[in-house]
Amino acid sequence: MGIEIDIPVEKERKTFDPNTAAGRVDMVIAERIRPGVNSDGGDVELVDLTPEGVAIVRLMGACNGCPSSDATLKNAIEKTLLHFCAGDVTEVRQAEPEPIATEELLFAESTSGMSLPSVISHNHNGFALEKPLTSVQYPIVSLFAKQLDEKVLRRVKFASTVNIPKNAPSSIDVWVQCADCGIKKRLEDVNQLVADAKAKNPVLDSVGVVICPACAVIVTEK
Repeated sequence: MGIEIDIPVEKERKTFDPNTAAGRVDMVIAERIRPGVNSDGGDVELVDLTPEGVAIVRLMGACNGCPSSDATLKNAIEKTLLHFCAGDVTEVRQAEPEPIATEELLFAESTSGMSLPSVISHNHNGFALEKPLTSVQYPIVSLFAKQLDEKVLRRVKFASTVNIPKNAPSSIDVWVQCADCGIKKRLEDVNQLVADAKAKNPVLDSVGVVICPACAVIVTEK
C-alpha cells in the first residue's frame, strides 16, 4: 500500500482546437454540462478524446470523490455527450489522478500554506467474509446504495482492509481498484469518517465502506 501526495495545483485548463472532434466535445462540456456541475460546487474538464471516441473527463471540486460522481458521470455527462456528440463520442470515462511533481508540491505548500491531503492507493483483493457485515462492529457507509439495510449488507461477501495513520493533519482519500473486476472508487476523507465514529464511541477505530453490491473496504486507523 503506497501513499502519495495528490493536491490540485493551479493549472490552466487544457484547450482543444474547436475544429476537431475533441474541440466540439469540449464546447458541449463548457456550454451544457459545466454550468450544472458548477452549481453543485463541482467542475468537469475534458482530458482527452481517444480515436475510438472514448471521452476521458476529470471531475473536480465537490465532484471529486463524491459518492454520486459515478451517477453524474453516466447519467448526466455521458448521456449529454452521446446526444450532442453522437458522431464523436462512444463512451465517457473518468480520468485517474495525475502524479504531481515534487517541485509543484513545494510551490503549492509554500504559496498556499494549506495542509496537503494524502491519497492512498489501495488494491482491493477481497477475502471472504465469515459472516455478514453489521453496524454492531463499526459504522458502515455505502458508495452506491442510498439505503444501507440488512438486505444490502447480506449481499456483501468480500472485504479488504486499508490502514490510515492516526491523527493525520489533513484529509486522506483512498483510491480503490478491485483486483477482480477492475472497478475504481475514491473514498474521500476517510480519516474524518473514523473520527466521526470515535466521537460516538471512543473504542472504535474502523469504518466499513461498501464499494459495490459484493465488496467492502474496512478502513482502520493505526
